[in-house]
Amino acid sequence: MHRTATAPPRASNELPIIAARQKIVHGAVSMVEMALSELSAKEVVTLDDDRKASMVSNLMIVLCAESEVQPVINTGTLYG
Repeated sequence: MHRTATAPPRASNELPIIAARQKIVHGAVSMVEMALSELSAKEVVTLDDDRKASMVSNLMIVLCAESEVQPVINTGTLYG
């Protein structure tokens, strides 16, 4: 009987990908921390917790995306 072992090679191929993604996320977190810190220190903008969370989410998506991200232009306000 002939058996093919597909799981182990796949698992071994995934390790470098996981390691690379971890580096990308670590770098993105550092960049987001730096952006928030500099914006605050230079008093460029004051962000409440909701706006800060939105900014963090948007930056993490852009910095960690596997493909080109399409910008969304907000012409109004999300807060009334």
